[in-house]
Amino acid sequence: MKVCILADNRTLDSKRFRAEHSLAVLLQTADKQILLDTGASDAFIANTEQLGIDLSAVDYVFLSHGHADHTGGLSAFLQVNKKGESDRLSCGCQRLFLFQQRSLAQHHG
Repeated sequence: MKVCILADNRTLDSKRFRAEHSLAVLLQTADKQILLDTGASDAFIANTEQLGIDLSAVDYVFLSHGHADHTGGLSAFLQVNKKGESDRLSCGCQRLFLFQQRSLAQHHG
């Protein structure tokens, strides 16, 4: 398995890559590509372009949790990756945010 950090708090080459408070990781096996989180913005997309990575080939997206620094780039990713599961991904993210909001309301409400 190959692991490629697409967005993070730091970069070793700030002239080529964008850094931000976020996380986006591409996991690649022989036959699947999985995007773990989508960063805070479209910065990870700009970084993939610098690396020559084709995000339209990603098979699955996994969002670790609903914080904006892990999910903020989802809509930008869905513009690049037009695979059939995109509607389901979008709905799943909305449910995650809704669940998180309910959780906070129950603890603080």
